[in-house]
Order: sequence, then structure tokens, then C-alpha cells
Amino acid sequence: MTSGDAPPQRGGGPDGSPGEVVPSLVAQGLAVPAWRTPQALVEVVGPAAGAVRAELLLVDHQLVELHRLACWPSAAPDARGAGGERERADPEAADGDGVAHLVDADEEGAPGGTAGAAALAFREQRAVLAPDGLTTCQPVTVRGHRLGVLLAEAPAPGAAVRACAEVLAAAAPAAALLLRQAAEGSDDVEVRRRSHVFSVAAEMQWDVLPPTEHRGPGVELAALVEPAYLATNDLFDWAVDDDVLTLALLEAAGEGLAAARAADLALAAVRHARRCGMALEEQAATADDVLRHRSGGHERVGAVLVRVDLRTGGASVVVAGEVPVLLWTAGGPDDADGGALEELDLPRGPALGDGDADDRSAAPLPVAAGERLVLASSGVLEARSPEDRPFGVAGLAEGLRRAVDVLDAPRLVARAVTDHAGGEVVRDATCFVVRWGDGVADAAPAGPQAGAAPGA
Repeated sequence: MTSGDAPPQRGGGPDGSPGEVVPSLVAQGLAVPAWRTPQALVEVVGPAAGAVRAELLLVDHQLVELHRLACWPSAAPDARGAGGERERADPEAADGDGVAHLVDADEEGAPGGTAGAAALAFREQRAVLAPDGLTTCQPVTVRGHRLGVLLAEAPAPGAAVRACAEVLAAAAPAAALLLRQAAEGSDDVEVRRRSHVFSVAAEMQWDVLPPTEHRGPGVELAALVEPAYLATNDLFDWAVDDDVLTLALLEAAGEGLAAARAADLALAAVRHARRCGMALEEQAATADDVLRHRSGGHERVGAVLVRVDLRTGGASVVVAGEVPVLLWTAGGPDDADGGALEELDLPRGPALGDGDADDRSAAPLPVAAGERLVLASSGVLEARSPEDRPFGVAGLAEGLRRAVDVLDAPRLVARAVTDHAGGEVVRDATCFVVRWGDGVADAAPAGPQAGAAPGA
């Protein structure tokens, strides 16, 4: 169905089995222009679920807010104003403001109603039934990359709610793939997920970053740059190929466009060398040569490059400059000791761009399979409070202690850094958390089970 067709009847009942919604979703999602994809998705899911209402919420770059991206039935069927400009989803729909703040459920000011259920579904990555007993909230995730939440309101409790939940569970992964594809061909999805106007430097940084989260066989990782909309000099990178995991955290000296250009150039050089099959030392040397050739030694980029053999769990690392590498050996909301976080004592060579490539040798990384590696830029550990106290390893450990799992850890660290700095981070603060080993991504995430799952 296209946006110009008559709206479907509410509560018409599921169109076949939950599995049949996926082919319809893919066909319709690819048949419309990229900017129309979100609306096309809810126009398929709503009728298929027999719902009276369906919505698609998309998370912002800081993992703080869920923005309403599309709703069915639509208040504005053609989704464009008289002048051809793009219109937003109806702000009066559902809970009123179109945004669910992803605060912890036990904190004052946490959202209630459907907004709170959507936030819980996103954080804990499970289906959640809203307090109305009719609205199911299903996370929209692909390979661990959390994009948002799909929700549908059933016309009646009981079997209709269970039918909605089954359709949403089947549709959500396909919706995630289609949203990622649509974002490659349109600015609309990207613009509408933003809570702030990005700087030019931040546009440069986010355009080259990989997905901020991943969960797959033997690997789970997550990273976040704060403040996302003003990022200038921090970059991270990762890739999983066959039985090899590669990681990188880069931190350029300075700030603004000059630092963004240096970081982007270093990352491109590292990726080029890696894709040519070069070892870690050669990747660092390639980036060093490119930076020195371009700036004559005036651009410097700190870097941590990691290679993990997923078959054996063994890892090696090259550290260029002063980027901290830490081991998180314990932690979680239920740990009485608050978890153990220690900075690893590793050989360090000069920053990329400083020359002396022979001083950057790969060393064994003492992180065992199942343990958690934490890479943090200086903007995390050196963040200052209004009283000039550094955030430090203690602040990082406290932020990690509150995390339910690896995927949630960088968000909570970013929040802790922001709170420590009095509400505003003035330097790029990047946290990258990784865990690998057999069974790492096989088990469902642990965590508090507040809120009932549909049909429970």
C-alpha cells in the first residue's frame, strides 16, 4: 500500500501468519522512495498485526531519546505540506510529546505509559507490554545495533495482544535492515533522529563511523562519542571477518575541523592497510606516513589498534600515544564491590604522525575470552567537574557498574561524564566496550525484569 491509497480498516485482524509479514514488509519497503520507508513499514505492520495503531520510534545518536518517525493511521497521508516540505509525525499522537527519554526506570522523572514501556523495551531489548494492557513495544535491532522501537496497539486484550506481539517480533529485524538501507539513500531518517543540530566536524565524524553497537556469535561491542553533535577529534572502528575481530580507537590532537580531518585521514589509512592484509604495526606505520606526508609532522593522532583471533581468544595490540586501555573484570548492578576496572600496563609508541614507526610494536593483550576490554579517550578520564575534579578511572568504573550489559555500558558512561562535568562535556569523550569468546552473544541480556512481556 502506498501513501496515496485509502487507509486500512482498524482492527481488521492479522493478514496471515507472523512470518508472512516479512516478505510484505520488504517488498513495500523497497518499492517506495527511501524517505518514505518508515511510513511504509508501519502501513504494513499495523494491518498485519490487526492493530488499531502502529508507530515506529527511532533513537537519537546519544541514546537518550526515542523520536516518533512514523505512525499508522497517518494524520498526514502524503507526509508533505502544501509547499512540498517534509512534515513530522503528529506530535499529539500517543503520549503527546513524541519523545521517550531513556532514563533509568527507578529515577524521578522516568516516563510512564507507552513512552516508558518503549524506553524499557529499548534498554532491555525485549518485548514489553504497556500499562494500558493493549500496546506491545518491540525493539528494532539488527545484529545488536539498536535502532529504535516498533509498537502496536491491539483492539482488545488477550489473543489480539498476543497476535500483535507475534507480528512485531517477526517484523522488527526486517524493519531494522530496511531502515539502515533507507538511511543510505535519504537524509530524512538521519535528520529526524537528531535531538541537536550537528556541527560540520560532527557530520564528518559520524559519516565515517561504523554502527555504534554489534552483537553476533562470539562478539559483542558498543561505543559512543559524547557530545555526539559536536564531535571533532575522536573516532572508533571495528570489523568482524571470519574468525578475526579488529578494533580501533583514534584521538586526534586539537579540536574543530583540523582535528576532524586528521582523525578521518588516520582512520582511512588504518582501514586501507587492514583491508590490504597488513599487520597491526604496518597499519600504524601507514597512518603515520600519511599524516606526516600531509602535515609535515604537525598532525598527531593517538591510537589503539587491536586484533583478536576469535578461535583462540588471543589478542594483540598496538598503542600509539596516550590512549588508555582498561580491563573490566567484574561489574554490574548487583555487584557489591562495584566491579573491578584497571588500566593495563602496555608498551606505548609515539602517536601517529610523530614518526619512529619502529617504536610501535604489537604486544599481547592480556584480556581473556569473556572479559571486557574498555577503550576510553582522554576526554573521558580527564573530564573535569565544576570543582575541577577529574572523572578518572573511578568515575568510569562507577558508570560501568550501573550497566546491565556491554551494549548499555557506553551510554551510561557518557551520562556519568556529562553529569560529572555539570551537564556539558567540552571535549570529545569516547567509550568503547568489547567482549569476545564462546557463548558471549548466545545468552539473552541479563537485567531487571520490570514490566510484563506480552502474553505473560
